[in-house]
Amino acid sequence: MLSFTRLLQGERVTVCGSHKTAHHRSEMIARTVDELRAIAGDRRKSA
Repeated sequence: MLSFTRLLQGERVTVCGSHKTAHHRSEMIARTVDELRAIAGDRRKSA
């Protein structure tokens, strides 16, 4: 299921539900799409 999240500057980005959850649970708000990918990727590796 696709959803969306917002980057630090308010840009709306389409993501899957698990990436949205990872972003919202992280202790930081991504500034860029690349940073969002890194946040979600880091979360998967630590699980």
